[in-house]
Amino acid sequence: EEVAEAALRKRYPEMWISRSSGISPEIGEYERCSTVAANAYVQPLVDRYMEKLSGGMRKIGFGGRFSIMLSTGGFTGVESVRRAPIRVVESGPAGGALAAAQVARSCGKDRAIGFDMGGTTAKICLIREGEPDTANSFEVSRTSRFQKGSGLPILVPSVDLVEIGAGGGSIAHVNRMGLAQVGPGSAGSNPGPACYGLGGTEPTVTDANLLLGYLNPDYFLGGEMRLSVQEAEKALDGLARELSVSTENAAWGVHELVSEQMASAAKVHIAEKGADPRRFSLIATGGAGPAHACHMARKLHVRRVVFPPSVGVASTVGLLMARSRSDAVRAYVSDVDEIDWKRVHRLLGEMEVQALSEIMAPEEKGKGWERAITADMRYRGQSDTVAVPLPNEVGGLPGEEAGMKKFFEDAYLLKFGRKMEGVPVEVAAWRLTLMGPKVDNVFGGLFFMEERETFSKGVRRMFDDVRREFVEGEVYDRYALPVGDLFSGPAVIEERESTIVIPGDAVFVKDKSGNIRATLEG
Repeated sequence: EEVAEAALRKRYPEMWISRSSGISPEIGEYERCSTVAANAYVQPLVDRYMEKLSGGMRKIGFGGRFSIMLSTGGFTGVESVRRAPIRVVESGPAGGALAAAQVARSCGKDRAIGFDMGGTTAKICLIREGEPDTANSFEVSRTSRFQKGSGLPILVPSVDLVEIGAGGGSIAHVNRMGLAQVGPGSAGSNPGPACYGLGGTEPTVTDANLLLGYLNPDYFLGGEMRLSVQEAEKALDGLARELSVSTENAAWGVHELVSEQMASAAKVHIAEKGADPRRFSLIATGGAGPAHACHMARKLHVRRVVFPPSVGVASTVGLLMARSRSDAVRAYVSDVDEIDWKRVHRLLGEMEVQALSEIMAPEEKGKGWERAITADMRYRGQSDTVAVPLPNEVGGLPGEEAGMKKFFEDAYLLKFGRKMEGVPVEVAAWRLTLMGPKVDNVFGGLFFMEERETFSKGVRRMFDDVRREFVEGEVYDRYALPVGDLFSGPAVIEERESTIVIPGDAVFVKDKSGNIRATLEG
């Protein structure tokens, strides 16, 4: 492949070339082919975008370097992205995962479920030991939402999350079986939900939330945009007639259905990771997420929900906490008892040189960089592997093979709940990750109190999912809420970018960092 690439570049210097062993040097011919084909497909598009972005930055007088977010939650330089743009496919959702992880750490929670819901999609990831789970491969363009193998495999590292077509703009309709369905189609932002008054006519999740009393038509985007209750009613009326229910019942059905879809996706993802959601807290972010978080948490048997400051734009804040990062991999299959440590050291050296060349500028050298080594391990005869973190000093010390087996068995037991006695263990690949200095908690600078006469904005009619009926619920101004006071639901907490819905069986408090912490009954 290297010889062919060199010959092609010499003869056709302007041609876009993607080499599989340069993009994903791993075992698995089909997966590697799929990855390099996807990279070749997006490369011209991304390059034009990078050129346009770079040119625009120069025009406004920017003379420094700017970085691009990776799917892993790290960032890298423009040239690295131009060479392997497939590594940024999941970069947007990674920002939300980083934000949720930072909030979890600041709250002293080592296990959390990151839940980010915007206008078109919802993303769910597990956070353990203060960091979002990562995977060495993922799928794109799945034909079946929960069926592994129904999409195109991409062999590049990424934050391990599940993404479903459920957002504030998701359209509700009656399917061919006569049942209500929400998504995956979305009204987007233009024309958007019917209540935007921009020409949209189909009922969406946002329209339903408005009719349920969760959204304030006069305070959407902090009052910059007024929502039309009449247009929302008109859109939901059509759905209600098809289902032979009242408009309000149709609105609740849309809210319930989309929450159930997200909870179901979360259950599958959490089960696949070998985790018990009852031991986790939920970190809710996104413009639409806080309106559904408590309802979804109850379905997962999660009792504690946290809403960080600036909850509606938390994914953007997450980007500010990213670290410079590069991941490298080399395939080397061997039984643990027969590892050639000289070869391993050579491979680790190659990977470190590659990582340094991709992300480290000369002025950054030696400033708190971290190195992490991982081995893809499995029992002999298996095809799937488990990523096993190893100490940085790994390298053939006496008895180290037994230590590697122990690391693997612990990781295997955590994921599958059992281990296999008497079966030889082998390594399939070695990985090295280089990360830049850690970034301070950006959320700390977002919390502020506004001096107002009262934190209460009165009461309004809203649907309580505990009593399953409309009630008079309290409305609070998030920015003016006092720190440390305990409040109870049903209630909504309004802020500029989002609205938090608190059910009737929950209590909540605003902590000193500005987080809203809700606790559900049970």
